[in-house]
Amino acid sequence: MKRQWENEELLEHWMLSVWDLAQLGNKTGATRLGFAVLLKFFQRAGRFPMFKNEVPAVVISFVATQIGVAPEVYLQYDWQGRTIKDHRADIRTLLDFRESTVADAEQMKHWLIDEVFPQEHQEERLREEAYAWFRRLHLEAPTPDRLTRVIRSAAHTFEQQLYDATLARLPEATRTALEALLSTEIANSYLCCFNNPFILLILFIPATLPLVTAYLALPQEVGVTWQSVYDFIADGKLHPIYLHGDQRLLRSEIEEWKVQRQQ
Repeated sequence: MKRQWENEELLEHWMLSVWDLAQLGNKTGATRLGFAVLLKFFQRAGRFPMFKNEVPAVVISFVATQIGVAPEVYLQYDWQGRTIKDHRADIRTLLDFRESTVADAEQMKHWLIDEVFPQEHQEERLREEAYAWFRRLHLEAPTPDRLTRVIRSAAHTFEQQLYDATLARLPEATRTALEALLSTEIANSYLCCFNNPFILLILFIPATLPLVTAYLALPQEVGVTWQSVYDFIADGKLHPIYLHGDQRLLRSEIEEWKVQRQQ
């Protein structure tokens, strides 16, 4: 969560409603402030803070002022004991949420693969989509670290499925020729490896270049959209090249691509 909040943002995201205030009941001191902070944090993030200092000081002060408690008592709120566990359970019940399971995370992963990855690849946007998915189903989102692992696992699965499907569209003779090319020691000396799997996608033009690639499918540099890349996939013109588990392409073709773009 970001550390700096403008007054307008505090009013929009951290102002307690009449209903919020009613849920505080007869709680006092650190218990009152801790519960209020947890409630507002969950309403905004769809999860609870992982540790006490995850909540910015300006947010704590803003919430404390609304409920008539000194901000300093927040430090006295027990972050490990029975009280906070009960507060989390109470908030889930009040908001009609439940804790998410491994099965829920797996379902969200498949949803990302099927519905989100075909249009989006930025990790921050993927994270937003994942949180929104959990919120729609009234599920408490996993911890940030856990969510990152699920998103990256989904990305790996999507890429592998994409590569396999594209490779399957190539003629058998072309696949055999590519495998032969990549298995030679000479090829190894001319291959350039990239870590980003989306930069590794390449256009294949069998009519003119039966064994090599012509252009690097790199939207931000080539000047095309990801939708154009997927259109090429649908046409069977887009595929990766693998070598020992890494995706690679011919260095000579990269240089040729650069020259053609400059022209």
